[in-house]
Amino acid sequence: MAPMAEATLTDFLRDPNSIVEKLERQDVVLHRRNAGDLRRSLQSRSEADDEGIRFIAHLLGQAPFRTTWSVPGSCQPPPPPPG
Repeated sequence: MAPMAEATLTDFLRDPNSIVEKLERQDVVLHRRNAGDLRRSLQSRSEADDEGIRFIAHLLGQAPFRTTWSVPGSCQPPPPPPG
């Protein structure tokens, strides 16, 4: 993922076209005074990120569950209780 561009909300309000040009290449963080920053992104880029996350989650969901006990040379499980 490309690094994010930065600008102020005032920059965006004064010259929105320059910010939109930046959005074609990367996400833009708009800094605001006395408020949280805004992150702007193209919908297509956000959808691609979401699809990638879903794919990784699917792969992780299909991976066999392994405990440290199943790794050779690792700790052994505690002995069963007596009786």
